[in-house]
Amino acid sequence: MKLRIGIVSPHPVPRTETYKIGRLLAEKGHDVTVFLPYADRIETESWEGVEIKGFKTSFLPMIQYPLPRLSWPFSITKEIANYDFDIVQACDYDYLTSLIPLLSRRIPFSRRIITSDAFPGYNWRFGLKPIDFVGKVYTASIGRLILKGYSRFVVLHEKMVHIAKRLGVPENRIKVIGNGVDSSLFKRVASTNDAKEILGYRKDSHLILYVGRLSFVKGIDILLKAAEIVHKKDEKIKFVIIGDGGEKDRLMQDVTRSNVDIQFVPRMSQKRLSAWYSAADMLVIPSRSEGVPNTMLEAAAVGLPIIATDVGGISTFLKNEINGMLIPPGSAMTLADKISYLLSNPDQCQKMVANAREEVLKHYRWPDVVQSFESVYESMILDKV
Repeated sequence: MKLRIGIVSPHPVPRTETYKIGRLLAEKGHDVTVFLPYADRIETESWEGVEIKGFKTSFLPMIQYPLPRLSWPFSITKEIANYDFDIVQACDYDYLTSLIPLLSRRIPFSRRIITSDAFPGYNWRFGLKPIDFVGKVYTASIGRLILKGYSRFVVLHEKMVHIAKRLGVPENRIKVIGNGVDSSLFKRVASTNDAKEILGYRKDSHLILYVGRLSFVKGIDILLKAAEIVHKKDEKIKFVIIGDGGEKDRLMQDVTRSNVDIQFVPRMSQKRLSAWYSAADMLVIPSRSEGVPNTMLEAAAVGLPIIATDVGGISTFLKNEINGMLIPPGSAMTLADKISYLLSNPDQCQKMVANAREEVLKHYRWPDVVQSFESVYESMILDKV
């Protein structure tokens, strides 16, 4: 069944899952159009078979939250309705862009689907009480109303189902579809030591890697404190932080006041990222909140030991001391201890790496993710809840 699918993203640079799902749906013969917000100009007009349409808006500084405009019902909503899509999919109810498909009667309830990776104020917390309070109020009020406007609600992991039900979403409208990883892209490009040399590091150095957005919720401040503790024990340990974000300047200032060897590297293509995963001794995810982070799945596919906080959906993949290390959020000392422990226990690292890679290659494949979405779409077309 060939479908016309419209996807509304709240992000000017779409998340990996939006990009991959859109491309793979197009490869399977569906007509896919992704609608993106932009402030000054749209970054691209197509992704390998996917049409890109932009809608102008403003963004809150620092967190890049798209602000709604009174013109939306007469501009972007009208444009989407004119496409006469079979399916209109909104990403993330916690962004007001998810209102766009609800503002036109020409987009029927039965054809609307929404996805989410977390519930702000419930299973996702920024780490600052005022922001978390606003998130909880939003989810319980505006968020609840938004979810009622969609015939299907796709959540990222099983832990989210009971919260969705508490918010009034009928269980038969809730679907669990996880993320995937491209194992043809995320694979080891060289041995760890050779990859270090390629990137300009000594073979006997230890590289501790973080990959992701530089935001308070990601816990980079905890990682910097852990780095100071670890550095006192072994000065050959180097920390590499890959990514961009509103906290970057402040974090770099914090680093200059310490003697720890921490390198900041700008956000890069996935192809280049595989070389860094290959060179690193481990990946750390010190987040205060998460969904199921792509970086965890990518590192597992390459074969990299992982230390992550036990938040959000991380433990749906990572099992403590079986295929990685789980730690409580907010503890720099615990993180430092686990880094030192893994560097001192390479045999256990290899066992965990093997288990993680087997799990990710078996259960986190993008073709399976896309097939699951297609099944949901077809049930919507046939109106089978």
